[in-house]
Amino acid sequence: MKRTASAKETSRSNVTLINHMSEHTRFAVCINNAGYAASLELRKLYEVIADLEAEKDQMIRVVDESGEDYLYSVDRFVFAPLPTSVEKAVLNATDMAAKG
Repeated sequence: MKRTASAKETSRSNVTLINHMSEHTRFAVCINNAGYAASLELRKLYEVIADLEAEKDQMIRVVDESGEDYLYSVDRFVFAPLPTSVEKAVLNATDMAAKG
């Protein structure tokens, strides 16, 4: 089982965002790393992994600085839908960095 970052109360705007997150939305920007400075960098783009069970609890699964995916409260992020070409480039760069 994956570790879970602690959840705080979630704002209504983030609840709305997570409920409308499309399959294409695969990235989010960190806006709050309080208590997780080693795991999350402010203003950094993170890959979001679909996790319907986590979303029910206002959590999202992201690949953090450890290179592993963990759950964090949705209020720590703002979703950042990217054009398909940019998304592919980001994912390819991530894959290349992991291999090399």
